[in-house]
Amino acid sequence: MSILKHINISTLRGFSRWKPAAWLRVTGADAAAFLQGQFSQDLRGLAAGEGRYGLWLTVKGKVLADSFVLRSVAQGEFWIVSYSVAAEVIRARLEAFIIADDVSLDSPESAALAVTIVGDSPPSAPAGVSVLRSRRVGRGVDWLFSEREVAAVEAALGDWPELPSAAVEADRIAAGRPAVPRDIGPDELPQEGGLEVDAVAFNKGCYLGQEVMARLHAMGRVRRRLLRVRGVGALPASLAGYDQIWDLGYNSAMSGAYTGALTSYLQGGGTLFLMGENPGAAPTRDPQIASFLTGLGAGSVTMGGYGPGAETIASQFLVNNPTSSVTFAGSGTFATVGNGACITSACTAAAWGVGTLGNAATGTVISVLDINFLTNGYLAPAFTDNLIAYLAQQQQIGGGGTPQPTDIDSSAGS
Repeated sequence: MSILKHINISTLRGFSRWKPAAWLRVTGADAAAFLQGQFSQDLRGLAAGEGRYGLWLTVKGKVLADSFVLRSVAQGEFWIVSYSVAAEVIRARLEAFIIADDVSLDSPESAALAVTIVGDSPPSAPAGVSVLRSRRVGRGVDWLFSEREVAAVEAALGDWPELPSAAVEADRIAAGRPAVPRDIGPDELPQEGGLEVDAVAFNKGCYLGQEVMARLHAMGRVRRRLLRVRGVGALPASLAGYDQIWDLGYNSAMSGAYTGALTSYLQGGGTLFLMGENPGAAPTRDPQIASFLTGLGAGSVTMGGYGPGAETIASQFLVNNPTSSVTFAGSGTFATVGNGACITSACTAAAWGVGTLGNAATGTVISVLDINFLTNGYLAPAFTDNLIAYLAQQQQIGGGGTPQPTDIDSSAGS
């Protein structure tokens, strides 16, 4: 993360290479009508060589995948290209609805190649290269091409510098463009990430998830939204000396270097809050939390399924106030907590106090598998206050040094 503070996003100029996670060909006499009935974007009037960005929704309007749909110069042929969603996911979603349609899906042996170009006055794309308005950066274009066009692309790029992946990611985040499925996925509505602005057409006919989109557009509003969180100043060189660390990256992967730094912090008597989510929203992070805790000597820590919503709070965690319940939305649960203790009745939240971590005996960890209790719609300051106080109690931190619930942004982790 520290590399991002050195990047001046406003003057970013260069290119970044990438390969689509999905590159599917759709053919057949019914291909155009079939895609129009499945895709959230309006594909009518799509010209040969043109591509439009949209979503593949579930019947409940949740975001299963995103992609561009490109119309080929060949009659009745379309291409589906996605940044991060695997071809198998989109293919399975589409094949489930092919009944009597003359539609075929296949993945070509030769994978597509791509570059993203960001900056003023980008070079002209060579012949045979498809150009899309990029969603990998705030202001740029994507070139899609095959092995045949590599030499021409390299020549067209000329002296444009190749950008580090961190610069491209920083530009995307600064522009407020969510990545699917990392930021917005199968448990979220497009409106929760602002995707309805660019990816949903409200004036087209029926498609899967359209009823939910129309209802939200006409009279509804979502109870949570994806937001950016900014910090000021350089990141600390060491975690030592911090009374508490709250990691609100509820769906962010935990690198080996990061967990190593947290381990050292806990071995020095640190107190740590780790945010997770439900199995669908955090399929990578939740197992990493379980593995991290097990490695700390917490005993066998494993993840369970979804939580029930409203839960009671164990009395030992009513440290600062007597609040007895908390409501989660789409939470996960712990199946086993080893040497720890469940904070709530369904074990959506759990704690490992001083002496329960064999490899960090003086450290304390709390983990909650839901972000919503920290968001505006579900903000639970009394519950949060008790969690902060429990961490403080374990390390006998008192007085003005103890953080307060108001120190935690209600949009944190979004």
